[in-house]
Amino acid sequence: MRLRPPRVPLGPVDPFCWVFVGTMALVGTAAVVLDAAEIGIALFGVGAAAAVFDSWTNRR
Repeated sequence: MRLRPPRVPLGPVDPFCWVFVGTMALVGTAAVVLDAAEIGIALFGVGAAAAVFDSWTNRR
């Protein structure tokens, strides 16, 4: 019986995903500065979720 190496839970994040996450972080920062903290926090959350999802889909 051949044993497989353990699977890594997360992999690398694609560069195109970083463009999306960076944009969300920039707009989120602008929203917090312009006194719309709820929207800014939501944008940060969406960006973080997208990065985690992309990393999960790229696991090896």
